[in-house]
Amino acid sequence: MTAQAADGVKAADGLVDGTSPVPSGSSLELPDNRVGFAGGADGASTPASAP
Repeated sequence: MTAQAADGVKAADGLVDGTSPVPSGSSLELPDNRVGFAGGADGASTPASAP
C-alpha cells in the first residue's frame, strides 16, 4: 500500500509513510474509524467500512 503519513493510514507495521507491504490477512486502519483487510494472493484489499 502507498500512503503519506499525513493520510493517517496504519497497516501491519504501523503508520504507512511511503510504500509498505501488506500481507494477506492483515488489517488496515484508515481515517474516520474505517477499517479494511488485505486478502487474496496478490494482497488486494477489501473495501473499507465504517464501524
